[in-house]
Amino acid sequence: MNMKQMIGVGLVVITSIIGCKKKNEAGKPGAYGMTTVKLQLNWKPEPQFGGFYTAAEIGAYAKEGLDVTVQPGGASAPTVDMLGAGTVEFAIVSGDEIVRARANGNKLVALFAVYQTNPQGIMTRASRGFTDIGDIFKNPGTLAMEKGLPYSDFLKSKYGFDKLTLVPSPFGDLSLYRSKDNYAMQCFVTSEPLAAKKTGIEPKTFLIADSGYNPYTTVLATTDHYLAKNPKAVAAMVNAVRAGWEAYLKDSSRTDA
Repeated sequence: MNMKQMIGVGLVVITSIIGCKKKNEAGKPGAYGMTTVKLQLNWKPEPQFGGFYTAAEIGAYAKEGLDVTVQPGGASAPTVDMLGAGTVEFAIVSGDEIVRARANGNKLVALFAVYQTNPQGIMTRASRGFTDIGDIFKNPGTLAMEKGLPYSDFLKSKYGFDKLTLVPSPFGDLSLYRSKDNYAMQCFVTSEPLAAKKTGIEPKTFLIADSGYNPYTTVLATTDHYLAKNPKAVAAMVNAVRAGWEAYLKDSSRTDA
C-alpha cells in the first residue's frame, strides 16, 4: 500500500457544527483582516505533512482569511498537551490520542484525518523471513518502540513481549538496524523503510493496522473551547487544509522540493 492509497482527503467529524459553513468564512479578523493561528506538527517536516505546507504555497490559508504558522515538531512532541494548554490553536495528533485525552479531561476535537489506514508500522530485516507482524513477537529479538503509546499496549496484550528485549524508539536512527540481525523498530511506513533501503539492508515492514489496531492518524485537531469561540476560523482551517491536500496529491513535487 502506498502513501496515496492510505490517504483519504478529509474526514470532518464536527459537521453538525461547521459542516454547512461557506468556504470563505473565517474567524474574527486580526491585523490586516486575517485570523492568526498556529498549527503544531507532531514530527519533523516530511511528506506525511505535505498537504499542510501545500495549503500555504497555493494560498489556501489566505483565501480563507487565515494567517497560519506551521510549526515543526520532533521526537515526542507534546501536541496534545499544547492544545490543552492553549499554546496553539491547531495541532496534529492521532485518533487514539484524542480518545485518551478526552477521557482524561482534555477536550480535543478531531477535524480532519489525513490517513484512513494508519501508516505506523514495525520494520525489521527482510532476511529474517517473517511473513506476518505476529512473527516479530514469536521470535527472540530486540524491539525499539516508544512505551506507553496505545498501539504498544495493544500489541503487548495481543502478542506478548516475553521473547523480546524492549529498547527506546530510535526516532528514525538506523544505527542498530544496521548492526543487529534480530532488530525491529517502530516506523512510519512512508519514511524509515525508504531510508533503510539506502543502507543496502533490505527491510521488511508490517503495518500495525494489520494486527487489528487501525485508528486514524495525522489528525488535525483543536479543542472544544477554541471551536466554541471560533467556529468560523475552524471551518476555514478545514477548508484550507482539504484544498492543500487535494493539491498535494495531484502534484507533490513543489512541496517536496
